[in-house]
Amino acid sequence: MDHGLLIVDCVVSKLRGLSMRSKIVASLVVVATLFPALLAKAIELPAARCNESVFKPCICARSVPTEVKYRPRLAECGGKAAVILEGEWAGAFSVVFRDRQNRDRYPSSGYNGCTAAEAGGVAPPNRCSAFKVQKRIREAGRVIHCFGNKGTDTILAKASRLTVKLKDVPTSSMDPLARICLNGFSARRPLN
Repeated sequence: MDHGLLIVDCVVSKLRGLSMRSKIVASLVVVATLFPALLAKAIELPAARCNESVFKPCICARSVPTEVKYRPRLAECGGKAAVILEGEWAGAFSVVFRDRQNRDRYPSSGYNGCTAAEAGGVAPPNRCSAFKVQKRIREAGRVIHCFGNKGTDTILAKASRLTVKLKDVPTSSMDPLARICLNGFSARRPLN
């Protein structure tokens, strides 16, 4: 039996005699605690050994699973940059570019007419950042994540990696992520 399931089974057996509300709360705590680890197990991630900055290492371009592709230009996205996630990766919650300072909000203002207050808010809209996906195209077995610029455009020159959030776990800072190095740490070069 999987260790995560064994823990859930043990917790459930300890809940006997508690009110229904207490059982629900305890179950949600267990799920929120174990879910990121269980999801990460579902997608086999290669070791993150490459590092282009002071932040956590990313999966080296040569080790990125073939189901994760990056194109500096893709016709389906109007000739703009795109990440294509296939197979089990197609269910990912989100994809963003990051730079060597780990920013995914770039530039700080002016992109798509956004003010600094809009772009720097608590939950700014994707349209305010060149590093965020502007459109998704769902197809059989894959999802295409389109950015607002070509990978060769100056505005994407600082992008060095992708962060794929595999699942959004509300109220948690432990969302399961895959940090993926771009080929040559550059948005100008395709990956896979």
